[in-house]
Amino acid sequence: MGRQVAFYMTAADEEEILRFLRARGDVAILPNEYSRSGFPELPALPAPESGKGWYILNLVPRSEMDKIQYRFVKEGLFIIDKYESSVVEWMRSMQRGSKLKEGRFWIGRTPAPRHDQAVTLYEDLVKWLRSRCTRAERGGMFVGPDAAQWVAQGGQLIFMQDEW
Repeated sequence: MGRQVAFYMTAADEEEILRFLRARGDVAILPNEYSRSGFPELPALPAPESGKGWYILNLVPRSEMDKIQYRFVKEGLFIIDKYESSVVEWMRSMQRGSKLKEGRFWIGRTPAPRHDQAVTLYEDLVKWLRSRCTRAERGGMFVGPDAAQWVAQGGQLIFMQDEW
């Protein structure tokens, strides 16, 4: 269940998304997992391949921070319950050499309460992608402006299930 929109983004494209989110002023970026409930806000995106937490992040409307539902996984590991919390999951694109795998924005809380701020955030992210990105021939996914330049210079867009 849920809704998703897939894209290809380089680090430069991610910086553009971050500028958009910072300009809104109402979005916190949280890690996907943490050692206890009450996840800390991330001041910046983790560097790619820098550890377990770099790949999947959570975008949370600040007005919803105190309503996040955490789920205990095992000793020293909690995750956000994305079906019960007002969050947008950000699965980042992965780049290795000349290949770039897709990322996505996903919201699991659908159908959501009428005025869910995460749904508004998700819809604003989709609008942002539509206004600034092109579409890939294969799969029709959004391609960030820098990713499109990278492809024009020989980079290859691949699906998540494709081998490196």
